[in-house]
Amino acid sequence: MGDSVESVGDNNTSDLCVILTLSKAHSSGETSTLYGRKLSRDDFGGEGHPFQLTQPNSLYIWENKILTEEKIRVGSVVKYRKVGNAFVYQGNTKFRRQVKFYVSKLAIFQFKLYRRFHGRGRHLGS
Repeated sequence: MGDSVESVGDNNTSDLCVILTLSKAHSSGETSTLYGRKLSRDDFGGEGHPFQLTQPNSLYIWENKILTEEKIRVGSVVKYRKVGNAFVYQGNTKFRRQVKFYVSKLAIFQFKLYRRFHGRGRHLGS
């Protein structure tokens, strides 16, 4: 019997998230940061706000060769564990999700955050 996403992440110590973006961490292009969003168990939709995923050694900047070895890319479904304020990578499930829906939700969240800090209805020069 093959694994499903639910069975791969079905334990008490790990949750699942989808990788939304890999951001270049340095101009050399050899390192990245990862951002994901928790997947809900009920409908396999997103849950909560996006977060930065750290390595098991608590570093938040990833060498791209590690990402390649772990086969992590945008859309990857990975296991993580929340430790204090950190979201710690636990392993790749090898499953992938389309991220168009999640990225549009991220853009809406960023827009709302921008409006909160810059005010509603303000225009340049006013």
